[in-house]
Amino acid sequence: MIGVGISQNVYLSSVTMDDKGVLDITFKENTPEAKMNVFEAMQSGEAIDTSAFEKTVKLFAPMEPFEKDSKGNPVTQEKRAGAMQRELTERQQVLIHLLKGYTTSDAYTRIGKESFSGLDINKDNYESEILKKEVFIQVHKNRCRVFIEEITPFLNDDTLLFRLLLVRQDKDKHFATFRKKNVEDNPFWEPMDIPAEASKVKFTPQEIKDGLNDGTPSQRSEAADKKPAGDKPAGTTNAATIFG
Repeated sequence: MIGVGISQNVYLSSVTMDDKGVLDITFKENTPEAKMNVFEAMQSGEAIDTSAFEKTVKLFAPMEPFEKDSKGNPVTQEKRAGAMQRELTERQQVLIHLLKGYTTSDAYTRIGKESFSGLDINKDNYESEILKKEVFIQVHKNRCRVFIEEITPFLNDDTLLFRLLLVRQDKDKHFATFRKKNVEDNPFWEPMDIPAEASKVKFTPQEIKDGLNDGTPSQRSEAADKKPAGDKPAGTTNAATIFG
């Protein structure tokens, strides 16, 4: 079953995005157990239960950063824009990391090149524009659109198999999601061609310490909202790096 942990022989089956910019990425297992599940259902005439061998992971658009910190002090525009830039970058890294399993650099560099398509944004107004909801949502959608276009030819191919690591969303919520930090050094998926003894797909010591490798439901409310981008340590913008 695909969930929090490391799954073997996984492939991408579908990718869709809704009008709010929520990207649904569905994985399936190509295992004897999964095939037997389908075979037995077909023989009995029952509906095929795919829940045991597929998983949809949602990649949400960022939330608007807080205007005040936990002490009630105003957060500067520069730091709020920095927080937003970090949130967008984390999502972009997930998309690129997935695409690298299938494509060349010409494909996945499109995500960065087309980030601001249809937007009147440049290095001079970036700091203020990127904090507008319609702008940062569109940046996220642009990147997801490119991802969908580039990944579509490879969907539902059960010969392209990977190891997939999903982490717990946070201490309160056991839902499986992508690791979003340092994915180049700590990949969350790799081709099954890589021998298990050489695999780099593993939980980091910090993830284990924080219990993010445990998919067991907790006693705390599963309905608690995820903290918005601004509730994380604020960063700073670097528009010159983005626009050159």
